[in-house]
Amino acid sequence: MSVIGLVNPLAGSVPDDGKDRLRFELAENGYDVADMVDLSVHDADAQLASVIRRAPRLLVVWGGDGTHRTVLNATRMSSTATLLLPGGTKNLLGHHLHGDKKWTSVVKSSRTSGRAVRLPAGRVGEEYFYCALLAGAPALFARAREDLRHGQPGQALVDFGSGLEAAKRLHLSGRIRAPGQTEKPLPACNVMAALVGPLSRQPGFEISALSQAPSASLDLLWASMNSTWTDIASAQTNFATSFLTEAGGEAIPLVADGEPLSPQTSITGEWVADAAVSISTNSP
Repeated sequence: MSVIGLVNPLAGSVPDDGKDRLRFELAENGYDVADMVDLSVHDADAQLASVIRRAPRLLVVWGGDGTHRTVLNATRMSSTATLLLPGGTKNLLGHHLHGDKKWTSVVKSSRTSGRAVRLPAGRVGEEYFYCALLAGAPALFARAREDLRHGQPGQALVDFGSGLEAAKRLHLSGRIRAPGQTEKPLPACNVMAALVGPLSRQPGFEISALSQAPSASLDLLWASMNSTWTDIASAQTNFATSFLTEAGGEAIPLVADGEPLSPQTSITGEWVADAAVSISTNSP
């Protein structure tokens, strides 16, 4: 089977020789490797469009949730088969698709037990997310985490401070709707998480709204760094398939699957049941 390997060299657990190691593992497991590519950090969309035009039988992607999101947004429901390998710091989507397997085991299992599965997602405008959209301070905390990963502690302190300030200043409001129910107000909050796919306990969004309070500060930071929103006792949780969030005309920082999006003053999200296709090595 002819495959193209796509590696994000900046992902949290991808080594410097990632392309060579992936090529070796693919060849060892009987894959005909047509090419190995480093994901462009400057023009990933154009690069992926070029890769997809080559019509590979399989696109193998080694990176974290942000990398996987970028690729799935390009392949979506197309005939291009994708195998997502865990190579980030959290690997939420990778764990959902492959359990606790290491990336090498995923490559091996894909030959014997790989099957195509449809993935749900949230959509905001033209952007899709497959794990979580965080609105407010968490987006800036996530940016601080990325600063540290890239060896920029000074900038991390700036973004961390901006996150704390945003958590106090921003007051989010809006509406949510679940199937068969009338629209209702989003609980008043300072930050919001729209969880989907591997982080939601049922089809649709799990909307976690958290109002800033001294006792919630550490919970907020911990949840932002570790995606543990459902564990926060002070967060109000609702299930929905659509939401609208605003902050009185202020721009709201956003992060989708660990990657920053452009801030928006009004955010409308919809749940999409079949947003993309990928290969799972978990048992049906």
